[in-house]
Amino acid sequence: MTDLTYVIPKLNSIRTLGMTLTSLASEDVRVCVVDSGSTDGTLELCRRWGVRVLHFPPGNMYKAINHGLRTVEPTEWVAYINSDDWLYTGSVQRLLNAAPDADFVYGDCDFVDAQGRLAYARRAPRPDMLIP
Repeated sequence: MTDLTYVIPKLNSIRTLGMTLTSLASEDVRVCVVDSGSTDGTLELCRRWGVRVLHFPPGNMYKAINHGLRTVEPTEWVAYINSDDWLYTGSVQRLLNAAPDADFVYGDCDFVDAQGRLAYARRAPRPDMLIP
């Protein structure tokens, strides 16, 4: 297993969370969901997947993410992904292989519509384009 934990903030994400969990399962990483009071069945979905669930009061997604990042068991890498995002197969390993000693990694992003069709792509800036 890759020594990586993903934190997923969520509130009533039954329509999209399954795809997110599927993409993370293909990457063989740990997952921790931070729930803010879901009532639509997403907690049952998390139980079926066997993922750890933390609870955080609703109202601030970024505080929920930070709570998850502070609470998860220590791993070499921690990251967060939204409950309606997913990773392409092999993307985690490609990033880790490309930058084994990095403190921070990032990549490209594709935006899709509700039917899963590519709407547009956003390419990550080159490292020399980032503000130091």
